[in-house]
Amino acid sequence: MSFAPLSPAQLLAQKVALTIIGTKSLSGITDTEVLQLTDYGKELFDTEPARVSVKAPCHIFGDIHGNLPGFLMFFTHAEVEQQLLQLQPPKWNLLVLGDFVDRGQFSLEVAALLVALKLLFPDKIVLVRGNHETMSTNTHYGFRKEVGRKRTNSAQEIYNAWNELFDKLPLCAVVSDTFLCMHGGLPRPGGWNFMMGNEFVKPANEGEIDNGGGNWAFCDILWADSSHDGHSLRLYKDEERPDKPDNAQEGNFGNYRFNRKCKVSIEYNDVFVQQFLDKFPHISGIFRAHEPQPNGYRINEAQTHMTLHSSIRYAEPSDCASIAQISADCQKIVIITLKPKGGTGGGGQQQQQTTTEEEQDEQQQGGSNGGTDGGGGGDDVEVDFTELSKNT
Repeated sequence: MSFAPLSPAQLLAQKVALTIIGTKSLSGITDTEVLQLTDYGKELFDTEPARVSVKAPCHIFGDIHGNLPGFLMFFTHAEVEQQLLQLQPPKWNLLVLGDFVDRGQFSLEVAALLVALKLLFPDKIVLVRGNHETMSTNTHYGFRKEVGRKRTNSAQEIYNAWNELFDKLPLCAVVSDTFLCMHGGLPRPGGWNFMMGNEFVKPANEGEIDNGGGNWAFCDILWADSSHDGHSLRLYKDEERPDKPDNAQEGNFGNYRFNRKCKVSIEYNDVFVQQFLDKFPHISGIFRAHEPQPNGYRINEAQTHMTLHSSIRYAEPSDCASIAQISADCQKIVIITLKPKGGTGGGGQQQQQTTTEEEQDEQQQGGSNGGTDGGGGGDDVEVDFTELSKNT
């Protein structure tokens, strides 16, 4: 059996990936090679649409946030596509829902490893953009400082190059015409047809994320949150701003409202989710990331909306990390969870509390947790497999 020779892009990707997997660093990779990796990545992502198709079976990852050792645990401890660490192609597709960078200490390595794997296996690895894959966010939450610390001679050039690459990432994915996946969440109703239609394109620049196309879809896809229940949401009437949906609605309650946690975009409830699914009946569920989950994941009662968080020990030593495993026929979903031994994380119960961006920052100031040490706090973990029951 003969194999096609690797392209220059794949040769570099192979070198970068093996270095990161072997040393947990980019030691020996020059600034020129880092920049070349981003150039190759930009060329590849330029060919992908804003809404990319992914074929099941697949694994779906939530936020990684620079936690390289924690990310690698899914391959070593949970035995998910172990051969990928030897740069053998995964049997199932891998979909990563953004927020590769910021907060953890290995943001540069995580981003470089994901892009290297994408270059090696472009049809098997799918990356979509998170709100931290924007310069306006990652200049404040660690990525810029990390690049400056690790790449002192070319810091600004490398930082800019990564954000140019992030500008080219897809915004959402559809798994086998069945599951809609994005980082933040569903856009407000005025953006539904845009997101699901043929006119949906990537924003030309980061500035277009705010009200690009006049319907706020770009912003909401990256920033929206969910209440994960069917309770009506009290609308806010005390604040006037152009991106705030509440003033256009009548009454004191609604199914979506201004997202005060993020100070941008919307928060929506399960009724809002069902309204979307009724409008697009070929979609049976939503997978998204964006909100830290102490138990690794959270799912609504109808099992139509799931939040995944894939960075172990993110804000507390007991914080779990989860990914979703989707079968080829999309009829079986297994949640794979890394649990710190001695921790208190459990399943994705509805009542669990999430943390806001401000609370995360306060929790991570001490440098002792998974969010800042980026190492997951050690290898002493258990792996839990939870198959979701199909109730429809």
